Amino acid sequence: GEDRGAPQHLHGGDAGGGTGGSEIGPDYGRAGSLSVSTSTGSASIGGGCTLDYTTFTPASGALGVRVVMAHGFLRSPTNMADWGSLLASWGFEVVTPALCHSSILDTDHVQNGADMVSLNAALGGGDVIYMGQSAGGLSAFLAGADDAQALGVVGLDATDDLFAAGAAAASSLSVPVFGIVGESSTCNSSGNFVAALQAAADSSIIRVVESEH
Repeated sequence: GEDRGAPQHLHGGDAGGGTGGSEIGPDYGRAGSLSVSTSTGSASIGGGCTLDYTTFTPASGALGVRVVMAHGFLRSPTNMADWGSLLASWGFEVVTPALCHSSILDTDHVQNGADMVSLNAALGGGDVIYMGQSAGGLSAFLAGADDAQALGVVGLDATDDLFAAGAAAASSLSVPVFGIVGESSTCNSSGNFVAALQAAADSSIIRVVESEH
């Protein structure tokens, strides 16, 4: 969303915010030093789902970690392109699939999470971070709970579903979880994913005040 204010740290799990250190590190909000190339592909992962995806690849200095990044409900990989390019410029391989179950006629956030895990496997597996925005954040959360190769989960103003699938899966997450949350609104289901983030064993949560979904 639109960031017009300073972040505030909320407490979750074992980690609830900054360390208070005075050292200034790299500004990861800006593009890194690596040039980025993009390519497209598709993977048939079963269940009638073929995931079209875009890959953002750093030209050199890759970290050997893939980020599988999910768009929000009724959105597309295009909405995640800026994030993909940014993370790749710091050394991550980023894959942004067009989710099969993210439309009014076919909505299944749990299956989207399983599909993200299947996509990572189809791409060769290995160390992976699952990331997503809005309902895609829920799917990323579920993927992180299901994939033993996951290193972590990042939610961008994630939203839980009517069945609280995220909150129910929180106890299954053994990897670090990082959540960025905006102001409570209808678009983020009144900030209902904060409960899931706080229930995870190792979570860090930042609220960006005056920020839209």
